[in-house]
Amino acid sequence: MAKGMSSDAGPTYNLDLVKRLVQADGCDISYEAMDGIYAMGLTSEDVQAAIGALHPTQFYKTMPATKMPDAMQDVYFTNYQRRHIYLKLQIVTLRRNGLEVVRVISFKRNERYDSM
Repeated sequence: MAKGMSSDAGPTYNLDLVKRLVQADGCDISYEAMDGIYAMGLTSEDVQAAIGALHPTQFYKTMPATKMPDAMQDVYFTNYQRRHIYLKLQIVTLRRNGLEVVRVISFKRNERYDSM
C-alpha cells in the first residue's frame, strides 16, 4: 500500500499543531463541510470544539486530496454531542497572507456507525 493511504502511516499533520492553529485562528470550512455541519444542527464553533477535543486514537487514515493530489488530508472518526463524526482536514497556507490554517474538508455524520 502506498505511503499516506493507510492509518499505519500515521497522520500527515501533527494533531497538537492542528489544535493550536484552530484555537488561534479558527478554521477554514469548505462548502461541503458546512452542508454536513448544518445537517447535524451544529455551528462552526462546534467544529472548533470537536477539533479541540480530538485524540490521536481517533485518527483513521491519511489520503491524497482529490483536487490537489500533492496535498494530503487526515481523516478522524470522532464523537461530538452524541454524534459519530467523519472529519477530514488539512493544513494549508493562505495565498493572501501566508498564514497556515486548518481547512476542514468534510465534517459529517459518520454513516459507518449508523447501524451499530
